[in-house]
Amino acid sequence: VSTQSSHPFMSLFVFACVIVAAWASVFAVYRLLRTYAPSFDALMGRYEFTLEFGRFTLTTSSLSNWLYRLGNRSKHAWRPWFDAGVFLSRFGIVLATCFLIYNLGRLAQSSLFYTTLFDTEAFEPADKPLLVPLVPGYNVPFYTVVYMWPAIFISVVVHEFGHAVAAGTEGVPISQVGFFFMFLFPGAFVKLSETFDLNRLTPIQSLRIVCAGVWHNFFLSACCGLLYFCLPFLLLPVLVPSTGGAPVEYISEVSPAFGRVAVRDVIVQVNDFPIHTPMDWISAFERLSTASYKSSGYCFDESSLLAFQDESCCIDPSIDLPSHLCFRSLDNSTRRCRIAREVVQHESCYPHTDTCSSSSSS
Repeated sequence: VSTQSSHPFMSLFVFACVIVAAWASVFAVYRLLRTYAPSFDALMGRYEFTLEFGRFTLTTSSLSNWLYRLGNRSKHAWRPWFDAGVFLSRFGIVLATCFLIYNLGRLAQSSLFYTTLFDTEAFEPADKPLLVPLVPGYNVPFYTVVYMWPAIFISVVVHEFGHAVAAGTEGVPISQVGFFFMFLFPGAFVKLSETFDLNRLTPIQSLRIVCAGVWHNFFLSACCGLLYFCLPFLLLPVLVPSTGGAPVEYISEVSPAFGRVAVRDVIVQVNDFPIHTPMDWISAFERLSTASYKSSGYCFDESSLLAFQDESCCIDPSIDLPSHLCFRSLDNSTRRCRIAREVVQHESCYPHTDTCSSSSSS
C-alpha cells in the first residue's frame, strides 16, 4: 500500500522550489560579498573559488604535480593494474547497459511510471525497480545526507584519482584538480593539460585513462563489500554478547502490533516465555493459545492507576494509540489506557495465585 500523495508531482515541485530558493539566496549573498567586500573577493580569488547558480567549485593546481609524479614514476607497475581495469570495463559496460535497460523496462511495465519514479514503496514486489534515484528530502529523509554526502564524495575522489594517476602513467600532464557541489550532491574532476596533444596516445593508452575511474570505483565497492561482511568479526572483541531474541523484520498494517513495535526491534520475551530464537516466538504463541494457559498481570500502586483517566482505547478498540494498551484491574472495575512498555516493567503476578502488596492493584 503506497502512502504517497495523490499529487506526487506537487511534492516534487515544492521540493524543487525549496532547492532553487536556497541556491538563489546563497548566490545573492555571494554576489553581494564579491561586490561590496574587497577582502572577500581577494580571498575567493586566492583559493580559486567560484560560485554559480546551483554549483560552487574549488580548483587547485598544487595536487596536479604530485598526482602526475605518482603515476609516472612507477608507470611500469601501474600499467598492469590499469590493463585489468580496461579488461573489466569492456565487459562491465555491457552488463551495466543491460541492467539499466532491464531496470527501465520494469519501470515502464508499471502503470504508475510517471508518478512513482522516485518511490519504491509504490510498486508491487514483482514490478519494483532494482535501481531508484535517492533524493534527500524527497524520497529519503534529509538527514541521510550525513552519510550520503561523504560516501558520494569519497567515491568521486577515488574515481578522479584513478583518472589522474592513469594520466600520469601515460605521460599526460594534469593542469588542475577540482571539487564542486552541484545542487544536492558533491563531486570532483581532473583537468588534463590543454597543451598536450591527446591524439598522440595509442588506443590502449586512452582506454587506460578513460577506464581508470570506473575501475577504481569497482575496487572501492569490492573493498566496502568485503568490509561489510567482515565487520562482525572485526568488531567481535568489542561487541556485547547478545541474549538472543526474535528480530522484527516486517509488521503488517492490520496487525495489532503495528505502530507499537518497530522494525529492527528484538522480541526477548512474550508474557512469561523468554525468546532466544525465532522458533521460541512460534512456540510461545502456541502455548498462549492453549486453554490451560493463564495470563499473568502486573502489580502497581492503585493510586497510580486511578490517576490516569484515559479509557478511550478500552471503550473503542479502533482508536489508534500506538504506545498504549487497555489494562483492566483484577475485578474488572477499572479500565485504563496505559503505556504498555511502562506497565510491563512492574512486577508480574498470576491472578488467584500470587498477591500484590496491600497498596497495589493487579
